Amino acid sequence: MSVLIIGCGRSGTNLLLDILSGSPSLDRTSFVEDKEFFRLTKQVAPRYLSKCDTAYIRNASDISRAFHNNNHLRIIFAIRDPRDMVLSKLKRGQAGEDGNMTTADDATPAGCIEDLLHMAYLYDSIAKFFPERFALVKMEDVVLHAEDNIRVLSNKLGITYDAHMLDFGDRVRNKYKKERYDGKIATDQIELWKRWEDIYGGYFCGSTIIPELFKQVEPLLEKFNYAKVDYSTRG
Repeated sequence: MSVLIIGCGRSGTNLLLDILSGSPSLDRTSFVEDKEFFRLTKQVAPRYLSKCDTAYIRNASDISRAFHNNNHLRIIFAIRDPRDMVLSKLKRGQAGEDGNMTTADDATPAGCIEDLLHMAYLYDSIAKFFPERFALVKMEDVVLHAEDNIRVLSNKLGITYDAHMLDFGDRVRNKYKKERYDGKIATDQIELWKRWEDIYGGYFCGSTIIPELFKQVEPLLEKFNYAKVDYSTRG
């Protein structure tokens, strides 16, 4: 069994990687992210564990080739409330945040929406053509009910669950996240969109673009079963 975690930026792929790297059934790559996994005709050994953001996957053909080249490959597709991803992308992707030297491509309104739509396109392709070889994981479920959901995920993957998987603090590689969350699952990152004018020290307060971006991601709320409510007012 080899496992690759994919999802767009700010979806929780790093958290899942840190958790699953505690499994005795998997060997995490020494590098943080395998950005070339889908761009090369690559074969990996069983027990392989890494991640790749969907920004580095060009199209459905890349995914199909990866599955055909690795018959033991399973993909974990990380998803988070699209509205929360919008907010996190626009703030955490700015130059000067989390060690960024420049502003990330998905930290602009246009780049953010483009990244989310590309992620959804790739999800549709995997769900249609390889339904038995991937698992969709909602980060809210992991955050709120970690042990239950990681046990279920381990069973789906056919790997051994170990309590050490949830003791992941020392395995967090991003020092900024490690400092911010102290190696613990941060429940305060759920439903940021309900209080979007207050979060990040009021970074978005008075913004007119945020409600518009929330409207643009409404189709993704339905696709991934997130509730639609009146986001024009705070929680």
